[in-house]
Amino acid sequence: MKKSIFSDEISEDLSEAIDLAVKYDIEALELRNVWNKSIVEVSTSELGEIKARMEESNLSVSCIATFAFKCRYDSDSEFQESMDIIKRGLEAAQFLNARVLRVFTFWKPNFEVSLEELAEKMRPAVELFRNTNVILGIENGSRTIVGSTRDIGALIDIINEPFVGVVWDPGNCLFGERESDPFPEGYSHIRGKVAHLHIKDVKVTPEGPRYVELGKGDIDFREILKQLKRDGYEGYASIETHWRPNFHFTRQELDLPYAHISREGYEASEIYLSKFREMWPGA
Repeated sequence: MKKSIFSDEISEDLSEAIDLAVKYDIEALELRNVWNKSIVEVSTSELGEIKARMEESNLSVSCIATFAFKCRYDSDSEFQESMDIIKRGLEAAQFLNARVLRVFTFWKPNFEVSLEELAEKMRPAVELFRNTNVILGIENGSRTIVGSTRDIGALIDIINEPFVGVVWDPGNCLFGERESDPFPEGYSHIRGKVAHLHIKDVKVTPEGPRYVELGKGDIDFREILKQLKRDGYEGYASIETHWRPNFHFTRQELDLPYAHISREGYEASEIYLSKFREMWPGA
């Protein structure tokens, strides 16, 4: 198991993100937005610059975190837009030697969609990853069709491909109010299927769920990390704070590709990294 952090949760400036990651002995960056643009929109020369800077700092790319399939289930044009995002993201992942490319499972519609139907809908995306060295990571989202560990585990079983796995975000289970016990009960549905882990803590309050400082929420990440280590998990644990000391992002901001996510992110990320270091197995 290795350590990672979203670069844009620190800063849109890649140099600042690299410096903070190195300071805390982080092994990789997860790339979503860089230099105020989506990672799938950077130019070939910019990808080359990213690769060079990462290699100079002995950092890897843990995941290309696209927003693909954060769209309407019944929109052909939005589906095609997401497919284009995945294709560009896959090119970036292969160039940067990223282990995982992240997608979602469409906004939850006002009609029923079975997991079998969803798996068939996603099949064209799945096929893009056949014969590549990149894992298609499907994340349980707070407002997408698949939000719980039970459902994401079942979806992976239906797809049944060795290059498709779970991007597990326990925080999304609580923030989306899709599941009350993502660990340890929820984890039983995805044991052996996790390709990537996101770490952002959530506290459920009478006013609703809130992202909070790591260790002050309802998710026992210390035990999650220990359990993954016991289970032989070889992927990344990647910090995605979403918490800020002085304000809360709105749900709408968090659902946008350009969520101004770097605002006050450096301070928040440094606090998270400090707490993360304390709970790392064997620390």
